Amino acid sequence: MQLNFADLADAVVRNNVGVDDIVFACRASFDGKQVVLPGTNQRLPLSNQPGAGGPWHWFGVDQWDDAKNVKLTWLRASPTPDFQTGADAGAAVK
Repeated sequence: MQLNFADLADAVVRNNVGVDDIVFACRASFDGKQVVLPGTNQRLPLSNQPGAGGPWHWFGVDQWDDAKNVKLTWLRASPTPDFQTGADAGAAVK
């Protein structure tokens, strides 16, 4: 299954929830300026350089409402898929 952030946001809005940002994590790999998602090998453009660490990588989704122009921004890496919460969260749930 390919990720379609516009469809995801549309489904959320239809359930009477607003969408300001989309952040997600996965065990991604990188090929130049592209993020390669596991399982599907879906490739999405990356707007910045990823940092060190992992294997879990966290991304902000830019232009998520325009499937043809969506880009990911690398936010952080972590050894596990756990969310950070609170005021000191590096870019996750606040």
